[in-house]
Parts: sequence; C-alpha cells; structure tokens
Amino acid sequence: MTLISHIVIILLSTSLHTLTFSKYTNKSFNFSFLYPDSWQRKVINMDYKHIVLLKKGYNITVKITARKVDPTVREKWQRWKTWYFTGYGRWYRKIIETKTISIKNKAKGKLHVFAYTQRGIRILQRLLVFEHKKNMIIIECKAPLSVFYRYSPVFDTVMGSFTVIK
Repeated sequence: MTLISHIVIILLSTSLHTLTFSKYTNKSFNFSFLYPDSWQRKVINMDYKHIVLLKKGYNITVKITARKVDPTVREKWQRWKTWYFTGYGRWYRKIIETKTISIKNKAKGKLHVFAYTQRGIRILQRLLVFEHKKNMIIIECKAPLSVFYRYSPVFDTVMGSFTVIK
C-alpha cells in the first residue's frame, strides 16, 4: 500500500470532531478551501501572488500560494526539484512518492511526498502543484515526522476541500 493510500485511510479513520473549520475564499485567484479555526492564519496579498499561511505551533504548517502564470513560472515549476531543495542542501532525504491527482473542477496536479531534516528535526512534507486557467497553485503541508500523521487529517481536509472557482 502506498503512502498516499495510507493518507486516505487515516482521513477516513480519524475524527476531526474537536476542530472547527472555516471556508477561505479568494475571488481574485479563484479558489477556496477549509482551514482549522484554531490555527494561526496569515494572508499576504500582492498583484501577482496570494499566499495563505496556516500554522499550528512552530513546525506544523500549511501554505497555499496562488500566482499568475507566465511561461517563466510554468517552466520553473516543471523543474521544481532543481531549485526547491537548494535550501535543504545535504538535509534533503528523498522523494517518497509522486502521483498525479485530480483536483475539484477538472484540474490535475502533481502530489509529491518527501522527507528532509531541518534544524535536527525530521520533517515530512506534501507538495501539491497544479495550474488552473491563468493561475499556478502550490499547496505545502509539513510537520515533524513524529507528529505528521496526527495532523494528517487536517492536511487532508485542507487539500481535499481545495476548490477552484469557475
């Protein structure tokens, strides 16, 4: 069974009844998703890029970035492995799994799961990248390996509720 299959099973078997979620919508970049009310939320809005950063404590984060697509941005994300890990350097471990998945409203994206070490802590991260209309969407969910699966239902809810608005 693959890691992504385990993620789905964990979502189905874990209750989120202690968390309440709100819907975040951005009409400029045409998307919405659910996020946990109890997490810190920071929004950065620029003409060409919109970022929503959700944090629970120090190392548990979800980051949603939407940016206008041009040929340079598209080409950059097609070569993401050549630059994304440069900050991780020797601490980058490996890509555990990569899979093409369907996003609501007929978009398709690449989901990557990988591990690395940051300040002596093993981190597991999911990275979902897809293009819809004239926007590139990047969703990053990460947490220390020791607690990643505890927060996996939250990550699943954020990613699974992500909708591109027509």
